[in-house]
Amino acid sequence: MAPQLTLENYPQTAEGHRRLLARAVHLEHQGKQGWQKFYQGVRDAQQSWFDFQELVGFGQPHPAGAPQPSAEDALKRLQQALEQLGRMSQCMVCFGRVDAAELTPTHPRHMKILACGHFLCGGCGHALWSAAHRPDSPGCPVGCPCCRQDTGKQLADCQEADEAAVSRKRARQEVSDLLPAANLGSPEADGCHASRFKGSCYLCEIPWAAGALVAKHARLPKKITCPGCKEAPMPCTFCAGDASESDVLKNGKGASKKFFCLRCIKQKAPDDLKGICGVTVFLGKHA
Repeated sequence: MAPQLTLENYPQTAEGHRRLLARAVHLEHQGKQGWQKFYQGVRDAQQSWFDFQELVGFGQPHPAGAPQPSAEDALKRLQQALEQLGRMSQCMVCFGRVDAAELTPTHPRHMKILACGHFLCGGCGHALWSAAHRPDSPGCPVGCPCCRQDTGKQLADCQEADEAAVSRKRARQEVSDLLPAANLGSPEADGCHASRFKGSCYLCEIPWAAGALVAKHARLPKKITCPGCKEAPMPCTFCAGDASESDVLKNGKGASKKFFCLRCIKQKAPDDLKGICGVTVFLGKHA
């Protein structure tokens, strides 16, 4: 532990000034390290948000004439995305564990996601709704217990928790959830599969519905694309080469979308990588 800033510990002599300067340099170094960790955390959180947006489908363009997704559909996709990320959380009323993958509405771990983004278990949601609709308080608005935002009728379908309820989990979306294409006669179906889930192309970001033809990218099979992009290159922002020949780090969406190849990420100086989200995790995967 550093000594206190007193004349006894740092006398007005050459030695005292030297010790005081050494401590100032040490504190400055610690401050720089702290800010570096802070900004790295911000960049990692931003990349996690981009990945989350890709899972949920937030901000993706919809084809002309296609029906716009409802708020209920968006909340269901949010719940699916939370389950894919393996997220478990707590009910903010009873602090019990809730699971986004739980489908049984009477199960104690059934999660209810409000439009404000806060979580409730189904039992607490039912209790709040019942308390607000007692005979002595008809029409009383139900507010979120955390932010007090009006929840409308979002809690109307909540059911009382039953400890004996049988758990039924939503299936996790994996690359293996691709079925052989039904229409193999068409040329565009060559090498494609039918997706069980909604999603969007990793390259062009065009959304598709469940049952649509999709494909694994020719050089990066873990990336799912539309049939037209399965052979498409991913130009690296640094070297303009095809990042899919090794592995790719993607940042941003739409017009701000950028790809970075593994070779450039490894060779570039830390200052050149500033502002790129997910670099630490990406390099850790290829250490």
